[in-house]
Amino acid sequence: MLADKEITDRIIGAAIQVHKSLAPGFLEAIYEEALAAEFDHLSIGYDRQRTIGIEYRGRPIGEHRLDFLVEGKVIVELKAVQAIADIHFAVVR
Repeated sequence: MLADKEITDRIIGAAIQVHKSLAPGFLEAIYEEALAAEFDHLSIGYDRQRTIGIEYRGRPIGEHRLDFLVEGKVIVELKAVQAIADIHFAVVR
């Protein structure tokens, strides 16, 4: 299994390649498909649209789908926005 820094370095490199190739302006679904293709090209292991349970005070209250869970360790949530806001971090807290 890859070390955490190596995983994140490879994810960032893949995302940069997708960004360079496609540039801004597409919906998140387009970037997600392109990033999956780049992960496949680089032999980076991932689960796509993985469902996780959300709990509050030990009680299940719903589900959320992760864009990617890379190498079973790193959550990647794609955002096609001009700037990241605090609300975009809610899923990873």
